[in-house]
Amino acid sequence: MPPTSDKKLTVDAIDQAKINIEEINIIVKQQLENVIGSQPYQRNLVGQWNTAIAENVVNQLSQANKLYKIMVNSVLMEKHGSGLHVVSATYWDTNADKSVSVRWESKSVFCHVQIYFCAI
Repeated sequence: MPPTSDKKLTVDAIDQAKINIEEINIIVKQQLENVIGSQPYQRNLVGQWNTAIAENVVNQLSQANKLYKIMVNSVLMEKHGSGLHVVSATYWDTNADKSVSVRWESKSVFCHVQIYFCAI
């Protein structure tokens, strides 16, 4: 049997690196509260908020998990009665790669954060 590559994620490593959805939800929502909190929607700050949210989530999650590449997509919109439908499609290894979706809202801001974990 050929030796396994250190670069491949083994079944044992997957079991050890389980994605804890509850923990990820807490991390993302804490970042959203820290960055936006109860501030009203401010069009001139949305770009800054989005960047801070995505970078903070990536930094915090990557410190805890070295077995995945992490990608974060953040969508912010003003709440005023219009709808938002978000869809993702992936082509990957369903046994090793994962994604987590987090929804958050305040009185005037709606946010959807999608996080992708791709096995290294």
